[in-house]
Amino acid sequence: MTTTPTEKKESKQPKQLPAPNSDFYEFAQTLPAEELAIVKRVREYMEELGLVTRVLPDQDVLATATETENELLIGLIKLRAQQAKALEAETHA
Repeated sequence: MTTTPTEKKESKQPKQLPAPNSDFYEFAQTLPAEELAIVKRVREYMEELGLVTRVLPDQDVLATATETENELLIGLIKLRAQQAKALEAETHA
């Protein structure tokens, strides 16, 4: 039996995204039961308000932000080095 290109497109389903994991570093495993209950209540409240999907980060934005942060850090390090040289020049003058 042969399939036409149209049949192949129709049978291919989009992949399901995994459920968001807000506990990326798995801190919840270290919490006592009473604090886990608080986390659960907060998460349920956020879901009720519909804030969970609005708060999830956009990976492209995060990548761009990380690049920008790195550039800023490099600039701050260079600025601090210039300030240190200027301060040293003042003290030796």
